[in-house]
Amino acid sequence: MALVLLAGHGLLRLASGRRPHRAYGVVLAVGLSWFAGVAVLGALTTLVGVLGLTTRPLPVLAPALALLALAGLLPARPVGEHAAPPAGRLDEPPGHAARRPAYLVGDLVAAAAGLLVAARVAVLSAGIPVSANDEYALWMLRARSLSQLGGLDPRVFVDGAAGYQHQEYPLFVPALAGWLDSWAGRPSDPAAHVAVALTLGALLAVAGALLTRLAGPAAAAAGLLLLVSVPTLLALQSLRLMADVAVFSFAFGLTLVLLLVVTEPHRRAPARPWLAVAAVLGAGAVGSKSEGLAFAAIAFAAGLLVATGRRRGVAVAGAAALAANLPWIAFSRAHHLSSWVANQDTLSAGHLRAVLPWTGHVARGMVDRWPGGSWAGALLAAAALIAAVLAVRAGHWRPVVLVALVVAATTAVLLAQYVATAYGPPSDPRAGSLLDSQLAVTVFRVALLPAALLAVGAPLFAGLALRPAAGYAALTPCQQTNMKSGRNPYRRDSVESETTVQVSGSAWDSTSTSSQSSPP
Repeated sequence: MALVLLAGHGLLRLASGRRPHRAYGVVLAVGLSWFAGVAVLGALTTLVGVLGLTTRPLPVLAPALALLALAGLLPARPVGEHAAPPAGRLDEPPGHAARRPAYLVGDLVAAAAGLLVAARVAVLSAGIPVSANDEYALWMLRARSLSQLGGLDPRVFVDGAAGYQHQEYPLFVPALAGWLDSWAGRPSDPAAHVAVALTLGALLAVAGALLTRLAGPAAAAAGLLLLVSVPTLLALQSLRLMADVAVFSFAFGLTLVLLLVVTEPHRRAPARPWLAVAAVLGAGAVGSKSEGLAFAAIAFAAGLLVATGRRRGVAVAGAAALAANLPWIAFSRAHHLSSWVANQDTLSAGHLRAVLPWTGHVARGMVDRWPGGSWAGALLAAAALIAAVLAVRAGHWRPVVLVALVVAATTAVLLAQYVATAYGPPSDPRAGSLLDSQLAVTVFRVALLPAALLAVGAPLFAGLALRPAAGYAALTPCQQTNMKSGRNPYRRDSVESETTVQVSGSAWDSTSTSSQSSPP
């Protein structure tokens, strides 16, 4: 596990161009290094397996990770004319040096929450053997094949006679469990459980630190409390060796990083370190589970819509996330490992016409089985809506739009998935019971991303509302009133001059006229 963590640290060091603890802060550096290590291990394992090489640590995987770990220890580039300016940290916009103590408090709270949850989950789960159907029939079957058979054995990964669904599922989660099995010298459920616990702890640490940078330590503490209160996250699901926690962790972290990118578009806070993290988290989401591809695509698409001035960087990060998963995509296509959800049968016109009447039933079923309960979800959504209005009035319309798009689109994708995989029309007496059973055992864990975003939405937007957008405080009272009313804050009146200004990062990030009174 230490090598995975150090390899992730090295990857972030190379991708960001800065030492991670300087670019992100210590807590974020540790949490993000774990995510990066899991992602790079999964990508390398998939690549060597597709190439026909062994998926055991030696002779390829361990040396490759060791080289990445050493790269993280390279000396920093001396400050010169081509070096990054030393003033200010990359996780702070200009003029925010006074917030460093608040960042420290928020980071300490996030680190404490992550450590406590990771320890608790590890202690509870380490002695639990693999027992659930998806654990032994899907995820651990693939993990043990990677570690015990040493490759993508066709009898498991290709042959239709293997007898299990979702053969197209990617390998990042099985790769981590298989890696630990190989070092243990035997299949080790406790080691895999500890890895899941570390992933959950890293999620809380990263989420708390990012929320601190977005909305302040008070909002971050409230957001963490609401996040851990989502029952699925700290219930039986976190004790099972499945990919739901992993794909949620990567996708949720990706959304928060993109929120930071679109909220703090300052020239002196370079986007490269955060976009590098977005690429890593996006790759991990895509490589964890099939739903991760939709989650990452939606997050990047929403970022492209609102990341004014940084759309190219967001697009490059999304392309890098997809490129890291191309070997498995090519392998799946070459061996005809079609998706159980989206295939020529479920997407045929006749089938869709037959199952379309299930849409209302599925929507009601998702509401009834929403993570945390339907009433709690409705209250959190209402609170988030009120706080979102206040955030927009303060100039933070970009993060509000991004969160709204991700929540709406991911929920719609999940609803479409259930409708498309219905076994038959409503006239089929078996189709209803089968659909209800599928909703009962999956909604509470696959809808974690939109549920968690709604949970943290109220404190996030409330915190943003108390921190006006960059350049907002420099506006005159008349200009602030115009911005709150949705009008151009630089609208000229009869006494305005033609002074050209530019307010970086505000809702009106463009060159326009200022409200300077003309001399009499």
